[in-house]
Parts: sequence; structure tokens; C-alpha cells
Amino acid sequence: MLDNIITKFNENKNINNFDFSLRPNHDIDNPFTKTSIDIIDSLQQSIAKADKSVLADVLLDEARENINFSYKIFSQVVDMTPEDEGLLFKARIIEILNELENKYDNESEQFSDLLDFAVILTNIIEHNINNNKLEKAFITTLILFETAEEMKIRNIHIPFTLEFKEYIINNHLTLLHVISAKAHQHNDSEINNFFINEILQYINKFSYNKNIEVCFDMLYFASLLADKESAEIIYQAAAELQKHTSHSIPKAILNYINAGIIYADKGSDETADYVCRNITDYHAISNISYTCILVDDIECAEKILEFFLEKKRIPKHFKLAFYHQLQIVYSFSQNKAKFAKIAKERFALGDKNAYFDAVEAYTSLGIYEQEKADLHNTACRQLPVYDYCSLLADNKEFALLIDRFNKIKSTKDISEAVKFMDDKGIVLYDDNTNKKLLNILEVKTKYYRKLAAHVKSLLDLITV
Repeated sequence: MLDNIITKFNENKNINNFDFSLRPNHDIDNPFTKTSIDIIDSLQQSIAKADKSVLADVLLDEARENINFSYKIFSQVVDMTPEDEGLLFKARIIEILNELENKYDNESEQFSDLLDFAVILTNIIEHNINNNKLEKAFITTLILFETAEEMKIRNIHIPFTLEFKEYIINNHLTLLHVISAKAHQHNDSEINNFFINEILQYINKFSYNKNIEVCFDMLYFASLLADKESAEIIYQAAAELQKHTSHSIPKAILNYINAGIIYADKGSDETADYVCRNITDYHAISNISYTCILVDDIECAEKILEFFLEKKRIPKHFKLAFYHQLQIVYSFSQNKAKFAKIAKERFALGDKNAYFDAVEAYTSLGIYEQEKADLHNTACRQLPVYDYCSLLADNKEFALLIDRFNKIKSTKDISEAVKFMDDKGIVLYDDNTNKKLLNILEVKTKYYRKLAAHVKSLLDLITV
């Protein structure tokens, strides 16, 4: 009926039509999907041809809409020294903190502004690292650490303070590590001494118990930049820090710092030997091996990681972290056999992301078919039914998917399998896989009235 009304409306009218449908089969004549357009590349080409005044208007409009974005643009447009850029960002953070401190609303827009600005600064830090502007990256990173501490001092709403602190620790401690590793490679004594001094200043202000582990990591980063004179200062700082911690093995922390100093002074062979003999703290081992990876010292990282994985009993989460680092090492060294083995080990520990790594590695070695059954048996033991079935569906391993359904026994697994059919399995039409899976569940759910009724409704749906 409506079709007739629309047809009548269009009679004798020259009306342009636009196809608004978002169905996948409606993109055939769309040049922007047909060519899989790279929007950034296309934008770059368009900017090269654009009128400068047009670009200026666009930038100013964006800056007016988002004051945080305007600071980013200003720092990029003006040729700023690291100190000036730091002062610029510091001014905006003080402005936001002043507003945040004076607000008592727990849904404060100012906190959203602070998080938004922190994300912008994080992107700037990464950009500066990639362009070897290490002073700029370092100053901005330390400002964000200082911001987290300042929120505590100002007694800003505790959930806001904790959320911001977590964001900084999770993201910027690693960035500070990267900055220090790159500075280690460049070995500019002026920059090294600047970084060491500022890290020591931060530690001096904030080395109380709840912050002590971060301070030890920062001191390790500083140790990577040490010369003979600064090494002695760092040793003294480490000893002083020990007074602020209840760490059960004080020597473990001093060994951690000493490993960085040895790396700065003597290089990889001595460091690897020292770490394998003296370091017992798994977090420290992880950071030291990551340092080696960051500076492309692959052999040193491999020696350290393989030693601890082969010789020591390691807690599961650290073992997974070490395996992940080793995969990076084997990827760099193009050791496909070891890469595949480690991916399989990760998968056996329940890291579902390692499944595709293992499949890809074994496929490239030409032995996937030989390893498939072992991987499958491991997955059936280790992974939840829903997660593993999703992986198999994504990888189009329908025979293994059917086998996994056949092995289902517990009520929990049956429920997960039904949920999988709801979310993903219902559309697996290849070779009637969806029907085969539902037929298996039809038998498995015969003692579960609600689940059985649901399986029947899904079967009815695909047979309509």
C-alpha cells in the first residue's frame, strides 16, 4: 500500500534518489567501500591540494568546539621547546584541576575533561617518542604522574582520583620505560642527567608506601641512563627507598636497580648473566627483558626469558607475560618453530588469543594438520565452551566445532553452547553446520525443559 502512495508521489516529479540502506549488499556501487578506502591517506592527499584558509577555518572550528584539542593544535603549529610545551600542558591541567576541585558533583564534566586531555597528551607522547623528541615525551609523561599525585593532595573525589591514577599507571609507566630505553640507546649525557634528576625529584616528593613500587620502577628506568657518577647517586636513592617499604626481600630490589646499572655500563652479556644468577623478582625480570626488546637486544632477552621458563617455577600470570615477550623475540628472530611452540604453551595456559598465533605459525610451517588435534584437545580442557566455539567459528573449523559439541557434558557447558548458538552458531549455514550443532544440543538438552524448548525454537527458525 505504501509503495503505491510513494509511486504516486513520484509521478511526474524529477526527484533525486539516495540509497540509504546499510545492508552489506548495498555497497556495490559505493566508491568509498568498493576500494576499501584508507581515509587517512585520502585525507592527506586532499589536504595537500586544499586552500590553506579552508584548512584554517576547519581547524579553528574544531578548536572552538574542543578546548583540549586546541592545546594539541597549538603545540603542533608553534615550534615549541620541550620546556615551553610542558608549561603549556601544565597550564591546562592546572585550569582543569582548579575547576574540578571547586565542583562537588560526582558526575563532574571537569573530570571527563581531565581524562580527555590525558588521552590527547598520551597520543602526543607517543608521537614524540616515534619522532625521537624524548625530552618532550618525558616532560609530558612526568606531568601526568604529577597530576595523579596532585589530585590526592587536593582531596579530589576519591573515585576520580583512583580512576585517573589507574589510567596513568597502566599506560604511562610503560611509556616512561620506552622513553628511558630510547634515551639509553642515544646515550646523550645531558638528556640522561636531566631524566635522572627529574625522576629522583619525583621519587623524593612521592615515595610513600602506596606509591613505592612505581618509584622502584622509575629508579630502574633511571639506572639504564647511569654513568659512574650518577650510578652512585642511584644506589644511594635505592637504599633510601628501602626505608619506605616493607618489601620482604630488600636485596631483590637493590639487585633490580643494579641490573640496570650493569646494562648501562657493561652491556648485554654481563647483564644476562647477572639477572639469571641474582634476580628473583618476576616483575623485575619482566621489565629487564622488556628493556632488551625495546633496544633490539634480542639475544639478551631470549637468554633471560628462556632461563627462567626452563629452570624456575613461575606463577601463571608471569609465565604468560614471559611467553608473550618470548613470542616477540622469536618474531624478531624469525624463529617460526619456537614461535609456534610458545603460542601453543600460551594457549594451554588459557590465553585464547594465542590460538590464532598457533594456527598461523603451524600453518606457515606446513604442520598445522599434524598439530590440529593436539591444539583441539588442549582447548577442550582449558577454554570455556563459548570462547572456544567462537574461535572455531571465526576460523571456519566446523568439524572441530561439531566435535566440541559432542564432548559437552556439564549443565554449564550446555548453557554456554545454547548461548553460542543464539549469538553466532545460528548463522553457520556452511554444510548445515548450524543444524548439525542444534541436533546435538537437542539430545544434550532433553532433561532441561527450558533449554530444550529454546533449541527447538532455533531449529524451527532455520527450517522456515
